[in-house]
Amino acid sequence: MKKYLALILAFCMVLSFAACGEKKEEKNEEQQSAEYVYPDMKIVFAGAGSDPEVVTEYNAQGFATAYFKKLIEEKSDGHITIDVFWDKVLGSDPAGTVLDGDADMGYYSVVSAYVPMASCFNLPGLLTDIDMAWDLMGNGGEMFKLYAAECEKSGLHLLAGSCGTFRQVFNNVREIRRPEDCKGLNMRVYNDDTVQTFWSHVANAVTVPGSEIYTAMQTKSIDGFEFPTYSFVKESKQEVTKYHSVFNWQWNYNPFFFVSTDTWDSWDPEVQQLFTECCEETAEYHYGIQKEDLKKAEDRIKELGVIQTILTKEDLEAWEEVNSYTRETVGKKIGGDAPELIKKLEKISADYKASH
Repeated sequence: MKKYLALILAFCMVLSFAACGEKKEEKNEEQQSAEYVYPDMKIVFAGAGSDPEVVTEYNAQGFATAYFKKLIEEKSDGHITIDVFWDKVLGSDPAGTVLDGDADMGYYSVVSAYVPMASCFNLPGLLTDIDMAWDLMGNGGEMFKLYAAECEKSGLHLLAGSCGTFRQVFNNVREIRRPEDCKGLNMRVYNDDTVQTFWSHVANAVTVPGSEIYTAMQTKSIDGFEFPTYSFVKESKQEVTKYHSVFNWQWNYNPFFFVSTDTWDSWDPEVQQLFTECCEETAEYHYGIQKEDLKKAEDRIKELGVIQTILTKEDLEAWEEVNSYTRETVGKKIGGDAPELIKKLEKISADYKASH
């Protein structure tokens, strides 16, 4: 009997030691996690915005970039530093700069030169106001996820998305509410399939460099142009413009935080989590500033004496044929999976509009 008791006692002691070992191992893992020290890293950052200490107005991207730099450096206790190169000085397209290895990270829109399906997301009628754009193209939105998947195929990892801007319509001839109001007008366009397809369908599309719009309006070689609202104010185009139609015909310049997939895979999970959290917080901060800037620019245009026309629901519906035509035409030009992707985006857009 004593022999059996001794065996039982020994077995219990073995279990006890094993349990203690497991608890000690768990404790060590927790301590290691709590004691994680970020590696010393210097991130070369391809910025598209301007230094907010230099440009203090209509510079949401610059303020957001400075905010992100501060966040990362504080939360990493100074181990990770962000070396920002403002105003695209490393290259005209930050995505290309990152893919070429000349920068570690960027914050800007990703163009079709690097991600073939990128143009699908800028097609007219898909996004119609800034809150919708934030909900669908911002952090974790349904369109953001599709965009991120396309970028991944090209070697870019998106960490977060924020808000770009809408392009509006300006002219010197008459109020524009519906497509027929554009008949006979010489509308400035630039080298972009979406812009050219849309405007050549309703007006005489005239290609003019952005730097020559002011002069072209003065000399009447063009009657109107489409342009971002806050850029209109910054460049004093009210001096040569009489009418402003607000109907958010196209959403673009949607900025994303991105790194190459190789860079992303090389980071520790803790570093990945830090960057993701800081990028998402910054993207939301950017959204708030951008929304304020757009409202301020619209109010400023009115103050400057430009006649402003806000399109009604019925007016907007009258543009849907042009929107559909543009989406279908551009989708065919892009080719591949573009038509199928556009159908997905159209459904996401329609479902959102139906529920809001």
